[in-house]
Amino acid sequence: MGLEVREISFSYGKNEIYKDFSLKQNHNITGIIGVNGAGKSTLLKLSTGILPLLKGKIYLNGHNIEAEREKSLRQIGVLFENPVFPKWAKTLKFLRWVGRLRGLSYIVADKNAKILLSFLGLSNKYDAPISKLSAGQRQRFGIAQALIGLPPLLLLDEPTANLDVKGKIEILSFLKELANENSIEIIIFSHVMGELEKFVREVIVLHKGKIVYQNSINKAIKEVPLTHIVVTGNEDTINQLILLLEKMNEVLDLHFLKISPSEIEITTNNSKIGLTSLKKEIENLYPGLLIRDKYSPLERLFIKYTGENRKNIALST
Repeated sequence: MGLEVREISFSYGKNEIYKDFSLKQNHNITGIIGVNGAGKSTLLKLSTGILPLLKGKIYLNGHNIEAEREKSLRQIGVLFENPVFPKWAKTLKFLRWVGRLRGLSYIVADKNAKILLSFLGLSNKYDAPISKLSAGQRQRFGIAQALIGLPPLLLLDEPTANLDVKGKIEILSFLKELANENSIEIIIFSHVMGELEKFVREVIVLHKGKIVYQNSINKAIKEVPLTHIVVTGNEDTINQLILLLEKMNEVLDLHFLKISPSEIEITTNNSKIGLTSLKKEIENLYPGLLIRDKYSPLERLFIKYTGENRKNIALST
């Protein structure tokens, strides 16, 4: 059942964030993406009862957050952005305590806590104060406290923050496996789009307190053709490529900019053309060149439906 929001309204003073806003999770792993200020963190706080609703209803696995507060909160594990823990707390003891709050016996909570700390690379930190952990370790611990007891719904705000590339992949893979094997539903709130494409099954684009796009990830990726590529290589080869592009531009609506003697950016404003075929042709003709997409599919989708420029989009690289 996941998260369901029905016609909610909320304002910070005179600053209206949501008005008659509705949302329903349709897949077991959903990504809600948007730039900072889109309303993601506010939605999370409303969904966990931290902020009071002015109007409307929110359901967590079918339980109303206001009318059935205790039942609804037992359905979820939550990770807020930049989580803060008591300075006195130690990892294993605190995690065991969270498990007890979730209704686990001491023995089960202890076992679950140790398993999670091991999976998340913290097995040598049982007695470490949480405040002494590195930023990446605290992030992993935050995920552990959301997971203990395996609640049926996880609400995770920027779960890969403070992690290196390897750590991001490990955590997302772990969460995906956990969700599929234990019938857990996950919602990730994030402004880092590229890394979510291989993880989520559904994408929701949130912009200025409104849903401007919602669909399965497969359909979302197919909807946006490749429009920007960057080619890097030997200067002579780049110059040869420019001559080729000038000839091709008599037929294709291409634009290219020489960023440096050894790098060129190629774009098209013709959504019917895309650059996928051209990219393959360049790879065949000049195998020594490095070709990369400037925007990931989700970034292209986000730009299409919000009009935001690249400066406001966090990249995964």
